[in-house]
Amino acid sequence: MYKSTLFKLSSIVFCLLFANSVWATDFVDLKFGQYQTADSQWNTSSCYYSPASYNGCQIYSKNPGKTYKIPWFQGQLSWATGDYIKFAPSGNATYPWTATQYNSNGTVKAVLGTGKVIYAGLVNGDGYFFFMGNDNNTGQLFSMSQGMNSSAGLTFTGDINPDVATLNSYAATYGSTTPLASGETASNSSPPAPTPVYSSGITAAQSTKRTSKLSDTASHGMEAHVNITGGSNTVYIDQHDAAQYLELTIIGNSNTVDIDQSDPTGVGTHFSDIVVDGNSNALDIKQQGTGSKTAFIGIDGNSNIANINQKDSGSHYLQLDLIGDGHTATILQEGSGSHEATVELSNGGGSWDFDLHQQGSTSKEYSLPHNMSDGSTTSGTCYVSAGCSLTVIQSD
Repeated sequence: MYKSTLFKLSSIVFCLLFANSVWATDFVDLKFGQYQTADSQWNTSSCYYSPASYNGCQIYSKNPGKTYKIPWFQGQLSWATGDYIKFAPSGNATYPWTATQYNSNGTVKAVLGTGKVIYAGLVNGDGYFFFMGNDNNTGQLFSMSQGMNSSAGLTFTGDINPDVATLNSYAATYGSTTPLASGETASNSSPPAPTPVYSSGITAAQSTKRTSKLSDTASHGMEAHVNITGGSNTVYIDQHDAAQYLELTIIGNSNTVDIDQSDPTGVGTHFSDIVVDGNSNALDIKQQGTGSKTAFIGIDGNSNIANINQKDSGSHYLQLDLIGDGHTATILQEGSGSHEATVELSNGGGSWDFDLHQQGSTSKEYSLPHNMSDGSTTSGTCYVSAGCSLTVIQSD
């Protein structure tokens, strides 16, 4: 033996319903065959104490099919064709899971022991977790989605000390309810990327990238191209003219960006194309005036905040793509009519907050595509195991 949230869903004007039945598989439904377990040489710091410092749980090498009881000196499990391991709640807050080995006919064969999942995550689209016994000594690798067939090490990235909801999310997306043999992969492993579902209000390549960027924003009245690389920058961009055109790229973490596009005459044509690649960035974007207000925003990372304020009068369009976990998006489009917003979410199971206000006068449309556990896409629904807050106000 080697050793080294709750869902919240709210809407003020109308209700969007979430059905718990979308969870096809809970963690306790999974069945682990012999080669879905492995005695492992592991980096205790990376999996238990400070996984963020190592970019995940680091397994130096593994011995598939060798499974120790807890504590390890009680010996190994014996395996026969069709045997499998299942997890069940133990009732112990510190060590919440009991692992039990079953014969192929479903009768108990042996008790592996009680412990806790100290880390769960992904590598190459397959789900793994590390289970440590209540002796704080016996640790073993489990694969949710494949029968392991090599001694090679791996590093998987995800969640430290995952709660039940998080484990259910991994199980629903990557887990197998039938034991997997050596080299066998679950059919629901590595779900396809979501296909966006847009509202009827726009697309055809988002109306040919919003009519060729609003005719290059009236021939680039006030034009800015900004590239930011690095962290902890504070950037303020102020464009005041009859036409504003902004292209902004941010690569880095913990940047604060404040963008103000407006026209002193109260009219103006406003266009922003923004790409963010990093974590913990904060964007505050204002487009004000009675002319066209268009924003294409793509954010890839975790814990980013985007506040988008497009005001009066009419002709609002926003496309916001969020990839990662823990994002907060607040969107205000306001009057008078011509509201269109497409927000696409893709993540690894972390929480997010989404708040959309559109309001007067009519012309309100939005879609909220999100990846489902079977690889399909749903629209207008909060679907994250770690919890989310969804508020939509459309008015009129």
